[in-house]
Amino acid sequence: MDTSDRLLHLDRESHRWRTLALFMAVGLGLCLFLGQARPQVTEIKAAKFTLVDEQGAPRGTLAMENGGPVLVLTDSKGKGVIRLQVPKVPDKAAMYLSDPTESTDAELAMTQTGPVLHFNDRAGNRIRLATNELNAPLAAVYDAEGKKVFEVTGKK
Repeated sequence: MDTSDRLLHLDRESHRWRTLALFMAVGLGLCLFLGQARPQVTEIKAAKFTLVDEQGAPRGTLAMENGGPVLVLTDSKGKGVIRLQVPKVPDKAAMYLSDPTESTDAELAMTQTGPVLHFNDRAGNRIRLATNELNAPLAAVYDAEGKKVFEVTGKK
């Protein structure tokens, strides 16, 4: 083995050691950098969260209203179409589905006497399915002025 072969061999070996040292330095730097990262957040607290679409328009909110949590999802025009809430009084859950275009809605709520389901048309007529204060089933129809047109109940 002549001198030029030896020099070539030493040059290659030196190059390997420099490459290995560079990778070790980068690895150590990454370990130190990642070690400085903040721990993951396990809880976020706020009075209101707003969900926005790709254009930045609000499409939903999660907030506190009337002493209880409320989730409202809106259509592309900003009109509420789904509303879930638990007001402080009577501390019973309610869900509202709305069609702002047709001015109709449906309501499913828990009341002091049990569940109630309302269907409202655009004129204001209402159908009510519920349990009354005697825990008996109740079905009623109301006109646009709120006057009872029909009621049937299984009075106990």
